[in-house]
Parts: sequence; structure tokens; C-alpha cells
Amino acid sequence: DGDTVMISLDNIGGNQLFAWNASVDPNGTPVEYVICYNIVAPFDQFCDEGITSTAQFVPLQDIVDYIDSLQQAGHGYTVDITWQVYASDGMDETEAGNGPRTITFDAGYALGVGDELGVPEVFALHQNYPNPFNPVTTIRFDIPQESHVRMDVYNVMGQRVRTLMNGTMQPGFHAVRWDGTNDVGKSLASGMYIYRIQSSKFTSVKKLVLMK
Repeated sequence: DGDTVMISLDNIGGNQLFAWNASVDPNGTPVEYVICYNIVAPFDQFCDEGITSTAQFVPLQDIVDYIDSLQQAGHGYTVDITWQVYASDGMDETEAGNGPRTITFDAGYALGVGDELGVPEVFALHQNYPNPFNPVTTIRFDIPQESHVRMDVYNVMGQRVRTLMNGTMQPGFHAVRWDGTNDVGKSLASGMYIYRIQSSKFTSVKKLVLMK
């Protein structure tokens, strides 16, 4: 629960496994399962019924296609999916006791490719998503050539509160996630923060809002 799956060109041909424990009907009646996927924002729901196994495989390509449709409508490259399993004997339906569970899919790597080599033409820092956020947000950035890159988060008083990265990055479309904590893992207060990326040839600053 709470895991993040980064979908890239390397794994987009795979599947996401959703698995659960088997249920046994006391009368010996065969049990079927229903799994429902609830999209947190924007709200949406999909359900698969009549499942006789205790696992469901969802192609990552299908998830990317769905995120792509959301992104074209103005949403970001990530989506939070809360999933819940129900067991049914044809008469009664029981909700799984250890659910619902939430998983985040990030398709920024898969959808951010602008050419066949997967290398951007220019440096870029993108607006974080979601924004405002709680508890985690994703910041995407593009690096056209090998560079030493530093990304920091500052409060409105200009004090650095978190270093998200500080090292050599290879060319490509990248993303980093921030959970609203400082460098020692302490949760920060709600409010506006500034994130800044800097390399030898590029500097950019954007604002984000942490809302609890």
C-alpha cells in the first residue's frame, strides 16, 4: 500500500499485478471476485467482475493510455488508484478486510519522450503535479546533455528546506518526488514553497503549495 510504480519505455510492455487472498464460502459455494479501481483525482471508477482467480493483471500500456488521456485534459503524469476487492457467492458480497489499498502510477518517463532517442532538445523544469499537494508531489525536468544538476526547495523566506538532488544526471526526461519533508525527514508546514533547479547552463524557479 502506498507504493509508486514508475512506468518507462523499459517496462511499459509489462503488467501490474493486483493480488489478494482467497475467500472460502462456508457452504462450499464457488466464490467469484470483483475488483474495483477508484481514481482519486479526477474521480473515476472501473470494476472487473466474475473473476475466479486471486490475481488480476493490468497492462501498464493501458494505464499509460489512461494517464495520457488525463494529461491531455490538463492533468499531470501521475494518477493515484485505490483498489478494493469483493468476494461473492452469488447471494452475498463481502468486502476484503485489508483494503482498500492505494498505488500511484507515474507515466512521466513513458509519455515525456519527444523523439525516438528519448532525449529532450532543451533544459526544462515543469510545474509539479498535483499542486496543491498532500502528501506527495512529482516534479519533472528535462536534461538534454549530461550535466551536474541541483534541485532545492525553499520556503517563502528564502531558506533552503530540502535538497531533492545534487549530482550528475544523464540526458533524458526525469522526475523527482517530494513528500513535504525537510532534509532530516521532518514534515513541513502548509504553505507556498519555491523549487529551483540549477546546472551550469540552466536555472529555473517555480512555486508549489503544500496543503495539509
